[in-house]
Amino acid sequence: GNSQFVLVHAGNLGFYGAWDTLLAAARELAQDGIAMVFVGDGAQRERLQSAAAGLLNVRFLPFFPSSKIPSVLAAADAHVITIKRGLEGVVVPSKMYSILAAGKPVVAVAPEECDVVSIGARKGFSVAANPDDPAQLVQAVRRISRNPDLLRSMGASAAAAAPEYNRNKELAKLVEIVSAMAQV
Repeated sequence: GNSQFVLVHAGNLGFYGAWDTLLAAARELAQDGIAMVFVGDGAQRERLQSAAAGLLNVRFLPFFPSSKIPSVLAAADAHVITIKRGLEGVVVPSKMYSILAAGKPVVAVAPEECDVVSIGARKGFSVAANPDDPAQLVQAVRRISRNPDLLRSMGASAAAAAPEYNRNKELAKLVEIVSAMAQV
């Protein structure tokens, strides 16, 4: 079978992510044949690339145009969504819908208050880890990488949750517009 399990983070490498936790976990997971691929650019990319120097299981790929994104999404065994503690109310992971629609499990490296953690746990499409705890992330990734049945059912749950997640987003947007109009 495929010896490598691939985790992908697709998106801006900005200031909101628990990047050091991801790299610390990647260092541990190297021996498990688990690769972590960062797709995209951003303010933190250079710092991360130097921090990852010597880690053979970590790769950085340039940003892909959206026409190529489906194949990037499909190449992953699971997708990472990360939000640093303290930013949970501020950052809404816009890419969650496309990951769910691709039928991919999510590894949420984010505080437990985040949608991706709470909805993910309820719907069964994500495993979560404390953004300050690389050991917890290592454990979560090992659990899904060693359990193909769990991975498959998480993928199925992701696909099932996608339309509803999208509807909720549209609904939230509508509520926002209406309440903004009411305040005029």
